Amino acid sequence: MRKRGWDTDDMCISYVCFEGNPKDVEARKKAVAAIAKKNGAIVLGSGPGALYDQKKFDTPYLRDFLLEQNTVGDVSETAAPWSKLTTVHKAVYDAAERAYASLGKKGWIMSHMSHSYHSGACLYFTFGYVYDHENPYDEYHTVKSAIQQAFIDNGGTLSHHHGVGLEHQPWMEQDISPEGANIMRALFSSTDPGNNLNPRKVIS
Repeated sequence: MRKRGWDTDDMCISYVCFEGNPKDVEARKKAVAAIAKKNGAIVLGSGPGALYDQKKFDTPYLRDFLLEQNTVGDVSETAAPWSKLTTVHKAVYDAAERAYASLGKKGWIMSHMSHSYHSGACLYFTFGYVYDHENPYDEYHTVKSAIQQAFIDNGGTLSHHHGVGLEHQPWMEQDISPEGANIMRALFSSTDPGNNLNPRKVIS
């Protein structure tokens, strides 16, 4: 690639999955290949996708390994309209860097677009840093909270496909509005009057 004059530090890869009957799949493959060629990209074949499909189930276990190396590694994901994606992307990077600076740490953050739709897309952020043994949770909360707040402040959703639980609950009312939160409280009250099913995990 470098011999072709391409800067591999300024490139990205897109995984495209095709579903349907053989005729439809072949037609879509040809259409994608034509778009790639028109825009100066190359088609790498099925190898990268097959490798990703295998390794995506191994990746979560890296978190335990990283913790043994005094390193926190985690993810946060959001969705936003196309018109706001660039703003959300930049805001999250800036928020993470400010959080790292406040802790006096050199952290790391990256992102990819995991899902796309006619109306918008999901941005999936991965971050990590070496943690302080004396205050690991507070440090994690500082970084994670900065990222989540950046989603809300810049037009993104609280979560895309990971869902909302105790860790994301503090932002629910900002995300769906006070009225939306009241509707959910009424729903939980009606369907779980004994407050037995994970109380206060989604709405406080």
